[in-house]
Amino acid sequence: MHVSDRSSRQSSRGAAEQTLRLQFTVIIEKDGDSFHAFCPAFKGLHVDGKNEKEALRNAGEAVHVYVKSLVTHGEPLPVGPS
Repeated sequence: MHVSDRSSRQSSRGAAEQTLRLQFTVIIEKDGDSFHAFCPAFKGLHVDGKNEKEALRNAGEAVHVYVKSLVTHGEPLPVGPS
């Protein structure tokens, strides 16, 4: 996953960017005819998908948006084993 906070290297628009790589746990559970996925490290982050692959992809996209929002608003990133 990559999150940009525009602080260390120049992008094509002249603004500085920084890449952040995170490793996090995603738990996927069968939920009726679909799958529910959530990330314990990111409070309130719950998604679904028609299969496990889609649920995992949706979780990755949701984490990207979640972390980008934290960075944009100057909030701390959750740190821990999850």
